[in-house]
Amino acid sequence: MKLGTDEHTRLELSSHPTVLVEPPTLTMDPIDVPYLYEAYAKESEIAENISESILYRLYNLFVTSEAREIRVHGYVNLQSLELESFRQTSDSTLINGIIDLIELKDKHNPETDFSMIHDIEQYLPTFNIPIMETYTEDRDQQQGIIVPDSETSDKFTLTTFLDQLTQLLPYYSDSMELIIGDIKTRSVQSIPRQQSVIESAKFQVFYYHQFLTILATSGNSYRSLVDSWQLRNVDLDVPINYKTMFMLLKKYGPLLFDDMIKLSKGVSLGMDQFDEFIINNPTTKSTVVYDPSECFAEHKSSHPLLRPWVNPPTLRYLLARCSQMYQVLGPFISPKCKVEYRNGHTHKVIATNEYEFDSNEFKAQIHKASSFWNGSQNPKINQDISKCKYCEFKAHCPVPHHQVHNDTGDGIQPPPKKLGDLVYHEFLHVQM
Repeated sequence: MKLGTDEHTRLELSSHPTVLVEPPTLTMDPIDVPYLYEAYAKESEIAENISESILYRLYNLFVTSEAREIRVHGYVNLQSLELESFRQTSDSTLINGIIDLIELKDKHNPETDFSMIHDIEQYLPTFNIPIMETYTEDRDQQQGIIVPDSETSDKFTLTTFLDQLTQLLPYYSDSMELIIGDIKTRSVQSIPRQQSVIESAKFQVFYYHQFLTILATSGNSYRSLVDSWQLRNVDLDVPINYKTMFMLLKKYGPLLFDDMIKLSKGVSLGMDQFDEFIINNPTTKSTVVYDPSECFAEHKSSHPLLRPWVNPPTLRYLLARCSQMYQVLGPFISPKCKVEYRNGHTHKVIATNEYEFDSNEFKAQIHKASSFWNGSQNPKINQDISKCKYCEFKAHCPVPHHQVHNDTGDGIQPPPKKLGDLVYHEFLHVQM
C-alpha cells in the first residue's frame, strides 16, 4: 500500500510540483484577529482541495498536455441499475474517484505533435507563464497582500481563458483526443496473474471514463458538483475564510484574481447558473460582513480586494468554475482508456493494457455491481485464497481464515443474500 502511495505521489509531483505558500503575516494582537480569518475551516479546506484537484489541474492539462490526480464523481442508481448525470432520487448513490492520469494527445502523432499546445501558447500568450510569476506582493506596504503586476495582470482572466479556449479548441476536435489512465503499482516485475484483478482495473478506468464524460458533456456538471458536496453536509454558501482566500490568490492568482474582483463588487461572472443563483437567493449571503481589510489594521491601501465585498467567495463559486473547466473537455472525450502497471521500486513501466470503452460491457458491470449493493444478488465467495494475500481486509475477513465455505455439504452456509445491502447501509452509506 505504501509503495503504491509513494509512486503515485512521485508521479503527481513530477507533473504538478508543490507550491508552498505562507498565509499573510498579521501585525496585530491575537485578540484582534478577525473572526473570518480562520472561520469555516472545513469549507475553506475543501476550497483549497478542489481549486488544486480540479480547477488548476484541468488548466494544466491544456498547457502541458497532461494532468494527474483529477477529482471526478458520478451517481449510480441502485434500483434502476444505471449511471446518472446527476442525483435524481434517494436511490442515486454518489461514487467519488481520482483519475491518475489524463493525457491530451494528437490522434496520429501522439508522441511528437503538440501543435495545439503551441497554438494555445501563441493565441493566449500568458497561458504558459507559471502561475506564481504573474502576481507579486507589495512588500513595501504590508506583507501578504496580493497586488497584480501591471505588466501581466490585465492579459489574463479565467473568463478570457474559457472564452478564447472554447473558440480555439474546435479546430482540434477531430485531431486531438483525451486518454484516461489508471496507474497500478507492483512490487514485482510482472502484472497480476489473476484475470479478475485485470478485469477489475479495466472497469475502474471505465468508471472514471464515464464520470468524466458525463461531467464534460451532459450539461449537468454544475448541478452534479453541487449535489455531491451537499450530500456530504457541506455548506456551499458560507464564505471562504480570509486566510484561505489569500493563500488561493498566492497560488493561483491569474486564475482567480479577476473573479475575486467581480465578486467583491457584485459583478456578474458570466456563468449563468451561478449568477442566477446569487440573484434569486440573496438569503444565502453570509450575515457576517466580508472585509479582508480587517486583517491589516494599519494598511492604508486602495487595493480593490481590501474592502467590504458584495458577494464573498464561496465553494459554490469554485464549483461553478470547475464545472466550466470540465465542459471544455467535451469535444476531446475518446473511448481510449489504459491501465499502466509500474514497478514501485524501479519506477519503470512494466506493461500497459489499452482498452476501448465498451458501453454494453460497462452496463453489464453496473448491473452486476448494483445488484450486489442493493441486496438482490448473492455474494460469491472467493475460492482462490491467493487473492487474499495483499487484501487490505484479510485480517477481518472470514474467507482467508477458512471460516466461510460454499454450500457443498460441509455444513457451513454462504453469507446472507443481503450482505452487500448490509455493508452499504451500515458502513458505506454515510455522509462524509
